[in-house]
Amino acid sequence: RAEIADLRHRQEQAHARVEQLRDAKARWQDDAYAEQQIRRRLHYVMPGETGYVVIDPGAAQQSRTDRGAAHRPWYANVWDGVDKSDASDQ
Repeated sequence: RAEIADLRHRQEQAHARVEQLRDAKARWQDDAYAEQQIRRRLHYVMPGETGYVVIDPGAAQQSRTDRGAAHRPWYANVWDGVDKSDASDQ
């Protein structure tokens, strides 16, 4: 009986997770939601807008001393790779 109860509980959890994923999928089908998430997560800006990133002074100081790629925005690492690739072609 305990095993059956455990399996029923797992099944309920799986059904709840499926519902969460369906809700997320439905949200991503909405163009306004997708645009909002893209702008927030990837720091995208529309033509004519000025983008900026506010950096915590404590984090900026740490990144100066650490210089680790993990402490930088993802796009800074991408541009570094582009610059290195461009420099190796010359």
